[in-house]
Amino acid sequence: MNRQEFLRRLEEALQGEVSPQVLQSNLQYYQNYIYDEMRKGRSEEEILAELGDPRLIARTIADSQNSGSSSYGYEDSRSFGSRYTYEEPSEENHRGSYSFHVRKFSGIVPTLIIAAIIVLILFLLSTVFAVALKLLLSPVFWTIFAVLILWRIITKK
Repeated sequence: MNRQEFLRRLEEALQGEVSPQVLQSNLQYYQNYIYDEMRKGRSEEEILAELGDPRLIARTIADSQNSGSSSYGYEDSRSFGSRYTYEEPSEENHRGSYSFHVRKFSGIVPTLIIAAIIVLILFLLSTVFAVALKLLLSPVFWTIFAVLILWRIITKK
């Protein structure tokens, strides 16, 4: 099998299983991966043997899309919230190497989590600032401050 056959089989296996954007992103990813590895001096056959069966890759991508999992597959790595994950070697890929994939966090849940974290940080900062301001405006603080200044003056003599 050559790279065109690999990509054709991957496309056929993904069609109807994932959105057209995910299909195109994955095809582009694997095409770029193969070209990048060939530029490093590896043979096409070696790269394709490492990748394994395109139908198995497609099944993994489709399953991750259908379950909402972020473990496998590829979407645009330039997007906010992307992360890298890896797939352990399959039986077909028993060389012990790992395949790296990118999966974009999308949807309302990650956005809400990030917003909640930002709100929590702002709340904590405002609380610390309020406590510090209250302490500075406290008569007890100024009394202690005055006593310390007097003590310093008295002990210097």
